[in-house]
Amino acid sequence: MRNVFPISWPARLLVVVGCAAAAAAALYHDSRYEVIPAENRPIKSLVEGYVSSDSCRACHEGNYRSWHESFHRTMTQVATPKTLLPDMDGLLLTLDGREYKGERSGDKFFIRKKPKGGEFERPQEVVLVTGSHHLQVPWLETGEGRTLEQLPFAYIINEKMWAPVNQTFLMPPEMKDYYAVGAWNGACMDCHVTQGRAIRGGKPVGFTGRRIRNRV
Repeated sequence: MRNVFPISWPARLLVVVGCAAAAAAALYHDSRYEVIPAENRPIKSLVEGYVSSDSCRACHEGNYRSWHESFHRTMTQVATPKTLLPDMDGLLLTLDGREYKGERSGDKFFIRKKPKGGEFERPQEVVLVTGSHHLQVPWLETGEGRTLEQLPFAYIINEKMWAPVNQTFLMPPEMKDYYAVGAWNGACMDCHVTQGRAIRGGKPVGFTGRRIRNRV
């Protein structure tokens, strides 16, 4: 059967262009969605002229390559199946009467805590990991913005085993609970990021209320 309403070449061209524009718009929307900053963990922010390692690479390829291959680059990473060294699915640890159970959903890992004599609490997502050479420590979201809680265990990489954090870091015995909720803002951030700062109420603050000194 002949087409009663044949489509001219200009009309066909408009259809093709329209489809391409729609596809481009969809990709643009997706790319914008992907770069929306996470709200449950620290994020990278270009402030005060800091341009990140990507800009240095153009003129210092050798320096960039040697750094990129080092453990220093991987000392702080967003938690993913690729960066999280141990498989935490099915993990069960106990410390001071409290149980910690690991779970996985897709590409995300979670920890449920169970106090002594209680029930397992809501799952907390593992959002950040520090360390990649000798040991690795997972950090959990707290439900309080980007404030983190450190899992009280570290994964010893060579031995492929877990150990309490207070037995893997040199510290006075009375400081057992120092690496807890908010410790990232007051201690760990100073060495694990460049120009790290905590923001509360629009002002830089520290773990104990003091101002965080910017360090390079």
